[in-house]
Amino acid sequence: MVLTSANGAPMSLGKAIALLFLVVGPGGDTGPQLEPWQATVLVQLAVIVLSVFGAVRLVRGRRVPQPRARIEPEELEGLEPVEEVTER
Repeated sequence: MVLTSANGAPMSLGKAIALLFLVVGPGGDTGPQLEPWQATVLVQLAVIVLSVFGAVRLVRGRRVPQPRARIEPEELEGLEPVEEVTER
C-alpha cells in the first residue's frame, strides 16, 4: 500500500541543508536520516519564515502618519483669526 511504504530514499540532514542553501557538491552525510516528506516540510518552513520576514520588512516602511502635536494656547498668541467662508 502506498501510505505505509516509504516515498523515496531517505537522505541525511546534512544533504538536506546543502540542498536548501544550493550548495554544489555531494553534501554531508551527517545528522539523522530524513524521509523526503520531512525534508519537504523543512524547506517549506524555511520559505514561510523568509516570506513572513520579508513581508514584515515591507509593511514597516508604510506606517500610518502620526497625528500632529497639539498646539498650546501660548503658540496661538499673535496669530490673526481665520474668517469663515460661507457657501452661497
